[in-house]
Amino acid sequence: MNQNSNYNFDPITGQPLSHEQQANYQQLEQLQFQNKNSYKPPNSNGSSNKKNLVILLMIGIFIAILVVVFYFINENEKVDPTDENYEFLYNIEEVVNSTGVDTVVIGQITQGEVKVGDNVQIIGITDEIITVEVTKIEVSGEEREKATVGENANITLKNITQDQVKEGQVLAKPNSITAVTKFDAEVYILTEEEGGRSQPFFTNYKVDFYFGSAKTSGTITLPEEIHMASPGDTVSFTVTLKNNVVITVGTEFSIKEGNRTVGTGTVTKIYEES
Repeated sequence: MNQNSNYNFDPITGQPLSHEQQANYQQLEQLQFQNKNSYKPPNSNGSSNKKNLVILLMIGIFIAILVVVFYFINENEKVDPTDENYEFLYNIEEVVNSTGVDTVVIGQITQGEVKVGDNVQIIGITDEIITVEVTKIEVSGEEREKATVGENANITLKNITQDQVKEGQVLAKPNSITAVTKFDAEVYILTEEEGGRSQPFFTNYKVDFYFGSAKTSGTITLPEEIHMASPGDTVSFTVTLKNNVVITVGTEFSIKEGNRTVGTGTVTKIYEES
């Protein structure tokens, strides 16, 4: 406020002012001075912060929508092997010669379904693939026209002798699957306390592999950077089997020396036969 302001005369008329008029002018000037110094411009920082929060919120909502969309896409793309529409696959656990002309196999359907009159292929263990007709199906002693995934079934194969089919082979929809002899796996090596080995093994280690009812010997090849695999280790390596078997990525298996289990593993990669 201008402390030297002259309040003796009216600034407009030039007439002398009374003491009361002078006091009013002084109060008016004080109010103008206070208003001038108390004025604050709009808070541009606050407005900017609000805009940033809105943008971040919109980005968060967009990301959440994307996550939900990708989740449902992945769920829809997953193939459920227990679906009856999935291609038929059956593990042969036992072979029984019934009439000398036809042979009965005993096992479990792990995928799809099979009907009387269907043609199926016998695959695995040997290089020969045999296509054969299903003439009879029994489930829990009851004759049926079809059997589905998860059921244990006795299946009669037409014009197949007992020596043409082996335990550990599979029945499958024709041309739907192949047997392989080479795969990669991740394996846990049991310790001696767990009933496993007491000593490590090295590359070219020969041992027996069990895939359900299928059994065959094979050779382990360790990666170049791994000198040996010791009990208690979890290690990835390549296996070359003596006989082909029907396996897929995710198939679990065990490794045995005689009757002693020395390792358990999961197939991580399949090498298709050339």
